Amino acid sequence: MKIVFLSNHAWGTPNKAGFHQLAYAFWKMGNEVTFITTGLSLFSVLRKDARLKTGRPLRKLWEEGPGLYSFLHFTLLHPHTLIIPVLDRLSGGMVRKYADCSLGQAEAKLKEAELIVYESCSAVCLLPRMRQIAPQAKHIYRASDILSAMRSLHPEVKQIEREIIPLFDLISVPKESMMKCFAGHPRVFTHAHGIDTAAYDAQTVNPYPPEPGRKHCVFVGMSHLDYEFLQTAARAFPEVLFHIIGPLAQNALGENIIYYGRMEYHDTLKYIKFADVGLYTRMADPDLLSTLGCSLKMQQYRYCQLPVVVSDKIDTPPPDDQFFRYQYGNPESMKRALQDALAANHNPAWKDGCHDWQKTASAILDDLQ
Repeated sequence: MKIVFLSNHAWGTPNKAGFHQLAYAFWKMGNEVTFITTGLSLFSVLRKDARLKTGRPLRKLWEEGPGLYSFLHFTLLHPHTLIIPVLDRLSGGMVRKYADCSLGQAEAKLKEAELIVYESCSAVCLLPRMRQIAPQAKHIYRASDILSAMRSLHPEVKQIEREIIPLFDLISVPKESMMKCFAGHPRVFTHAHGIDTAAYDAQTVNPYPPEPGRKHCVFVGMSHLDYEFLQTAARAFPEVLFHIIGPLAQNALGENIIYYGRMEYHDTLKYIKFADVGLYTRMADPDLLSTLGCSLKMQQYRYCQLPVVVSDKIDTPPPDDQFFRYQYGNPESMKRALQDALAANHNPAWKDGCHDWQKTASAILDDLQ
C-alpha cells in the first residue's frame, strides 16, 4: 500500500514523536511511506525552527530508505496565530489559501496514495485539496492532540477542522475520553500509542553514576515543565538527582538539578529505563491538560515500570497505582507525592498492555476496513 503522512514534525529531527513512530511502523510492515512536513514558511526561518536543520532540502522529495520518502512543504506563510485577535480575524482568508500552495515533487506521491494520514495540526487545512489530488485515497485523522488547546495555531485552522471532520473516513484518537470531541462522526476509534519496545529492551548501560543511596528522577519533554514542583522537590530531597531532558529554560536551579538540553531520541531511552521515578510534572491550560494523560511519554514510563509523579489535573490511564499525584501550588502535596513515588516498588504488571507501533498501525487498518 502507498501511504502519505501529513505532519507538523519533520523526518530527521532529534526527537521522535508518535507520528514518526506510526509512519515508521507502516513502512516496516512493507508499505511505501511518504512523510510530508507541513507548517513551514518564512515564519519558521525567523524562529530558527529545528525542522529546517535536518539536512533535507526544502520542497524536494528525499529518499530516506527503500520505499521511504520525506518532503518539507515550505511556503511563503503558513497558518500560525498572529497573537492579536483582530489580526487573526483579518488573516483568515490567507489561511484558507494555504491549501492552494503547490506541493511540488510530493504531488506525484499523493496522486498514487491509497491512504493519507493527517496529524492534528495545520495539515487538516489540506484535506479538501488532497481529496482532489487523490480521489482514490482513504483519509484518516490521527488526532493525538485537540486543536482547540493549541495556542500556536491560527484560529481559522480550528474552524476548518470543524468543517472538514465529516470528510474523514476514520478518526483515530489515543485515548477513549477524546472520542467525545468527535461525537458527530460515525467512525471514531481509540488506538493507544505504541512504543519502540525493542529499542528499550536493547538498552543495557545505566547512564547514572553508581552512588550508593542516590536516586534519580527524570523529566523528558519539550515544554510545560512545572518549575515550581521542580524547585520544591529539589530543595526537599537534596539526596535525589533530577535529570531534565529537553530544550527547556533553566528556571529552577539547584546542585541536584541537571539540565541536558535537547537530546537525540534514542539517547533519552536509557535515562528513562534506569530511572527510579518518572516526572510527568507538566503545567498547561485545562484544554491541553485533558490530552496530556494519553501521551507517548506515559507509555514509555509505563513500559519501564516507573512510578510517576503527576499533577492531579491530568487524567492518567490505568493502572492507578502507578501514579502519585500532587496539587499545583501546594508544596506539601508535591513533597508527599515524590516521597511516595521514591518508596514505591517497580511493578512488572504496569507494563501489561503496552505494545509496539506495528500493533497500533494494524489496529487502525483493521478498523478502516
